[in-house]
Amino acid sequence: MDATVLRIVGAVIFALLIYVTGYWMKASGKQNGVVLNIHKLLAVAAAVLLGVTFFQVNKVVGVGGVEILGLVIAGVVFLATIITGGLVSARIKIPNVIRIAHRTLPHLTVVAAAITLFLLLRIG
Repeated sequence: MDATVLRIVGAVIFALLIYVTGYWMKASGKQNGVVLNIHKLLAVAAAVLLGVTFFQVNKVVGVGGVEILGLVIAGVVFLATIITGGLVSARIKIPNVIRIAHRTLPHLTVVAAAITLFLLLRIG
């Protein structure tokens, strides 16, 4: 397998595991510290994979404005996902819109990251 295939497979595996652990926490109705930490670490690992891919492609062939824009959008949506996830996992009363946002933002994060990964691997 070449590096491109491994990056795509890694991104898909990370996304699936993030979803599985997120739904596991939601289904259990209570917070499990171990699962929550695994969920967070998987998200960080996925972000690192995207960042490393970006910097490697940039070093070899350079990236253009579209790829940079994709990375910025993916980063902003990912950051919003982390913030809403932190608020949802905190033991405080939060507005329902935060919960709804945290149920929606992960999907947008995956789409933005997938598009960015496609753009990067297309030129790399």
